[in-house]
Amino acid sequence: MEIFLEIMKSLPLAFVYVALAIIILALAKIFKEFLTPYKVAEELTEKDNPALGLSITGYYLAVFIIFIGVIFHPMATDTDVTTLDFQLVLHDLVLTLFYTTFGIILLNAAYYIVDKALLPKFSTKKEIIEDRNVGTGAVEFGSYISTGLIVAGAINGESTGQWWFGIFTSLVFFVLGQLVLICFAFIYQKVTAYDIHDEIEKDNIAAGVAFGGNMIAISILVLKGIAGTFPGWDEALIRLLVWSIIGFITLMAFRWIIDLLFVPNATISEEISRDKNINAAYLESSILIGISLVLFFVF
Repeated sequence: MEIFLEIMKSLPLAFVYVALAIIILALAKIFKEFLTPYKVAEELTEKDNPALGLSITGYYLAVFIIFIGVIFHPMATDTDVTTLDFQLVLHDLVLTLFYTTFGIILLNAAYYIVDKALLPKFSTKKEIIEDRNVGTGAVEFGSYISTGLIVAGAINGESTGQWWFGIFTSLVFFVLGQLVLICFAFIYQKVTAYDIHDEIEKDNIAAGVAFGGNMIAISILVLKGIAGTFPGWDEALIRLLVWSIIGFITLMAFRWIIDLLFVPNATISEEISRDKNINAAYLESSILIGISLVLFFVF
């Protein structure tokens, strides 16, 4: 009975945050529509563009990830969920809105940076809008989720000191996280038996899904490296470096293990490039994301 009463007491404040999340989604929608040269709603509904649909889905999920990261970061909220003190709640909501908006700005800025770094050999806009290339949409989906995790970690890992220093540390770890993501993409291409760009441009959905899934997997470990209260520059940078190295080695090693255990008569690369087998891409992505989650929660 006490648990029931406690839950019922916290529900009003919980629904206030749900309402705030909807407002933030609307704000993220305005940002996206302002920054894109095409009409998002028209592509999604009238033209039924599946590639853009996948990309936009990743975008909105990333916004939720950032929102959750903000709720749990040190400076955003100290409000007890059972407390309905108006001033405390209002202060908390304003801070949450401010930091999430800041995160959405970083998310949209990172799109252009990461997009050019991940798929520099062709126009992703053309692939998404004109060719309706779902493989490119899958890469953008993974890129948005990855960036959302990094932004959430960067904000979550800020200092509990002056607000401006928190913004500064968030920016620094956001940039460092993006660099780790780009480095991982470069190494992923080097160790992959097929040319990622060529396969995706040839509408190979499996190649896009596998690449996007790998980006999400490494970003979970980057999040591990940057989330939490800022401990000082030396310790924070070492922690990010260590978790990035662990991520690189572990994910590359497990791609080889997946071949041995789950695809004994072929390789994941052959299934993806030769057969365009999207099941192989799902298998690789899900296992690698699972391994990253295990590392995230165990340590």
